[in-house]
Amino acid sequence: MARIPCRSVLLLIAAVIVAGFSARFADAQGRAFAPVQFGFQPGAPIVSEHAPDRVLVKLTKAATSLSRVPSQLRFGQNAPSVTIGLARVDRVLSLAGARALSRAFAEPANRDEAEHLGLQRWLRVDIAGGLTAVETVEQLRALPEVEAVTLDYVAFPAIVPSDPLHSIHWGHNNTAQMLGYNWTNHNHETGSPVGTAGFDANAQAAWDQTQGFGSSSVIIAIIDTGVEAGHPDLMQVPGWDFGDNDSNPDDNPLAAGHGTACAGVAAASTNSSGSAGIAAGCRIMPLKIANIAGQMNFSAVQNALVYAADNGARIISMSFGAAITNDPATDNAITYAWNAGCVMLAATGNENKSTISYPANHSLVIGVGAASPCGERKRSSSLSSEVNAGVSTDPNGYTCDGERWWGSNYGVATADDADAVDVIGPTILPTTDLLGAAGYDPSDYSKWFNGTSCATPYAAGVCALIKSKNPLWTKAQIRAQLLSTAQDVTSVESVGGWDRYAGYGMVDAAAAVGGSGGQLRDGGHHHVVLGGQLRHREPRLLDQRRHHLDADRNDRQRRHARVDGAGHGHHPGSRAGEQRHRRRRQQHQLHDRRRPANDCEWHPIRIGCRLHSPNDPAVCIDVGHGGQCLCRQQFQRRTWHPGPAFLPCQFFRINDSVAGFRPFCR
Repeated sequence: MARIPCRSVLLLIAAVIVAGFSARFADAQGRAFAPVQFGFQPGAPIVSEHAPDRVLVKLTKAATSLSRVPSQLRFGQNAPSVTIGLARVDRVLSLAGARALSRAFAEPANRDEAEHLGLQRWLRVDIAGGLTAVETVEQLRALPEVEAVTLDYVAFPAIVPSDPLHSIHWGHNNTAQMLGYNWTNHNHETGSPVGTAGFDANAQAAWDQTQGFGSSSVIIAIIDTGVEAGHPDLMQVPGWDFGDNDSNPDDNPLAAGHGTACAGVAAASTNSSGSAGIAAGCRIMPLKIANIAGQMNFSAVQNALVYAADNGARIISMSFGAAITNDPATDNAITYAWNAGCVMLAATGNENKSTISYPANHSLVIGVGAASPCGERKRSSSLSSEVNAGVSTDPNGYTCDGERWWGSNYGVATADDADAVDVIGPTILPTTDLLGAAGYDPSDYSKWFNGTSCATPYAAGVCALIKSKNPLWTKAQIRAQLLSTAQDVTSVESVGGWDRYAGYGMVDAAAAVGGSGGQLRDGGHHHVVLGGQLRHREPRLLDQRRHHLDADRNDRQRRHARVDGAGHGHHPGSRAGEQRHRRRRQQHQLHDRRRPANDCEWHPIRIGCRLHSPNDPAVCIDVGHGGQCLCRQQFQRRTWHPGPAFLPCQFFRINDSVAGFRPFCR
């Protein structure tokens, strides 16, 4: 299809599409939406929050066995009849004017897992409007034959190489070089340089490690509007178009370019053109969820997640969200991808609100917020006249980047809660664009791609570097590494350690791959940003952790050789010692069999540790493949102080097809 040659026309097309969509379905719920990539828009149109002509319904096992839905019905095919042989369900579908019925999920590769989650019991029902979609969901939810039912929600975009744009990429290397937004001229090009030198992701130090720019065997799935086919800066593997259900995931809907920009942030190649992504050596799997009109629905997201899991992607980036708390069909797809070994990241949202979007608020998804180059969460203006519709003003005012119209959503004030921000990543970065003049900028590259849409693929790229450095690590280890190595952020709103605005802090690629982290050449100290200024902190040395493990191991050996409670001396080689050790092993084995085998996998950061003082808050940190795990007090999560904050965990042996023996912290 022909592409639109400039951003102003893109805005016009988007407005026309939205106006037509809203006029046709006036009864659908809506929200004011203005993509942050298009700048300040005081009069944003109202956009429907869900597809008004469709619902997704999951039948119970018993109802499925009694229904007339053909077992051989495939994804993309309509059933021969919209009646399914269940009287109460058929009555509601008739009232809703059902006109088509089909499978909601494509056939997954892991049939056992799909059966366990009930993916093939999800049906898509297209309705003609006898009942609204909301009314249809409400009536179906009350039926005993229905296990779950949901609307089809709309996903809203949250939008040292030789490459020429590398010099302006503050996320890789911040020298206070970014040009702040000029509110008078409405552009960055005429702005003044801003930033806190040194507040960045330490990309250059990360690339000096053995994994370099990342391995081509590591695949990052970009679930979005598609990715520009044939872009010279993007190494791609085959993907799929779930928006239009075909094999061409090219970034070609109206108002295109978002997915291509996300792909470049994560993994644009280093090839003397444009700007390199953080994981420039990794490959992109384009999974398009936008239809030709540009609308993205969660029914497409669900199938994209399953496809990514089944086809080798182990990092999944989702730069979109919806203002909902959960969605049962998407929850099933997320669980399927997690169990397949995928690390998933999603944008928290661009409304400067105290709630984060779905799926970033899912417990198995890493919620990524956006960082300003001056060492803070990206905030909006304090004036309602300077923010886009639907964006909350901020009492502390806009950040130094100057983009007053948006701010990064932040979550609840409880660390590791599903509704809390996990980390923040850089935004307003150079990246790949649609070829020619069709995208955000009239060239093959965009200089100022923004929003949490930008921060999310950057954090995903850091995860890809971790996977490249440690190919046998599980998703839980990668997630724990990203969070536990983040740089602390302290500002006008953020306190030391974890906080609700910046989570665990700014992603640190060098520390995440075992590099020098935030270390600068001034004697080996590490730095954190405090109130816009770099401050010293003690270096985070793995040797310190190993020292405490070794000390604990020696202490245990000494205790085994001490006199027991009856006053009899023994050592492991004595008969009494052997009997005691045999009983102890038997007790441990019995205890291990009673404990579920997936605790550490499912909740790598949320498991409590057993400390000397049982009232001290703590977290479990996994150190290395098949290695040790440590307990660390919550308030010292970032400072890595040596001493009693590091305590050994107890271990639990389980079978794991990837990692071998996994530690269990308690």
